[in-house]
Amino acid sequence: MKLKRLFRLPAVILVSALCLIVPLYLIVPAASALGRPAPAAAHPETAARAGSPVAVKTVQVSGCTVAMISADLSNPRLELRPVLAGGKTGCTAELAAMARSAGAVAAVNGTFFNAYSDMTPWGTIVIDGEMHRAAGDGGAVIVAPDNRVSFARLEVEIKGGINGSEEWPNNWYAWDVNRNFPDPQAIVIFTPSFGQAMREPAATTVVVRRGRVVSIQPGPVPVPQDGYVIGFGPGAGQIAERFRVGDTVQVRFIFRDRGENTLIPSRGVRHILQAGPLLVRNGANVAYLSRDAWRDPKFFLKSPRSFCGADRNGRLVLGTACGVTMDGLAEVLVKLGLSDAFALDGGASAGLYYQGRYLVRPGRKLSNCLALIVHPEPRVPIRLRGEDLQVPGFLKPPGVTMVPLRGIFECLGAEVGWNQASQEIVIALGERSVVLRCGSRIAFAAGKKVELPLPPEIRGGKTFVPLRFVVESLGLKVAWDEAAQRVDLY
Repeated sequence: MKLKRLFRLPAVILVSALCLIVPLYLIVPAASALGRPAPAAAHPETAARAGSPVAVKTVQVSGCTVAMISADLSNPRLELRPVLAGGKTGCTAELAAMARSAGAVAAVNGTFFNAYSDMTPWGTIVIDGEMHRAAGDGGAVIVAPDNRVSFARLEVEIKGGINGSEEWPNNWYAWDVNRNFPDPQAIVIFTPSFGQAMREPAATTVVVRRGRVVSIQPGPVPVPQDGYVIGFGPGAGQIAERFRVGDTVQVRFIFRDRGENTLIPSRGVRHILQAGPLLVRNGANVAYLSRDAWRDPKFFLKSPRSFCGADRNGRLVLGTACGVTMDGLAEVLVKLGLSDAFALDGGASAGLYYQGRYLVRPGRKLSNCLALIVHPEPRVPIRLRGEDLQVPGFLKPPGVTMVPLRGIFECLGAEVGWNQASQEIVIALGERSVVLRCGSRIAFAAGKKVELPLPPEIRGGKTFVPLRFVVESLGLKVAWDEAAQRVDLY
């Protein structure tokens, strides 16, 4: 389900979730698991290695040891990417295992999660424009398709329409994404990345496949791989009654920076990870502004705490500080020269990984992380008819720009299908049709054979094809924006 507000969690619910993190001394015996730098942390104290776009160092600030990794995301080979354990919500894995699965050179633990119950992560998580969680009231890092990073105190509102209209009686809404929610009024969207058994809300469940309602029934149902399920609590029946089998369904997510009271365009979002309170904004300590929503007693105790931010030069900074309160962490980050920063999970979850080893070892398996990836080829942002695609392309030798097939065709209203028997991708767009096979340089556009300069390939579950093929098969025009270093299709 692609992005097209963060429903505001009651403070008591959020506090209850955070209270699931039990005192550290009850569960973690090892020194390195307490968030103290593991022995491996001593290796690089300044730049990682000559020519690397990523650097690591450990510093002392006000008696606090801080291990930090920094990177210049203006480098088109770099990507900051949220990672879910096993690619699903409700699962856990070692931080190092998640980093390796993403091909990351560095990683830090991500947002809070229900570590002693169903492992559900808290806060909004968006990966490649797909919503995996939509809840919380904390700080967030937002990665744009062109790799620019911004920080916000994020809200997300979920709105929907039926048969192309959001006017009554075709309007609907949801509270959350991928979370069992025991409230009779709850409306929750469950997507293929939901890694648990659906329990509630499920008084009525509406199954949507390829944008169309295919079934309506009481009780939990499997989530289709090509759609999602909308679950309604018993008190939300008046909304569920608006759906009929065969209806087309639309859903969109409205992002707002609550701190600045500004909208964040959804097309300007590729990745989001939201976690704890926003601590620093424009170089100032703003932790006190978040106390209305973050009252958990553990935040006022000294503990290992991780963070994500940017310095005054715009470099991304990921790190873990040992033995600080939440307010203390904000003070430390201001002294370190960070312009913006927010808190990630801490305590036994605090961990920092770099080049195959732990700088700070977590005391438990984690639900999610933030990974820093150095790609072999430069990323290339793409704009289609004035709209930024949420998945960029990449430049591959000998100078061929590879672009995301599904992203482009779906933006144009095409249907994209997969023929399992022939291992072919089939696209239909009005009178045009496109057939291609991964690994083969031969494709067919409108029945005509086309030889590609490079074969299509799959990366991260998405098919990329040479730019020339898209231009030729759709009759689009292409231009290169030198200032933005971007491909424009129109």
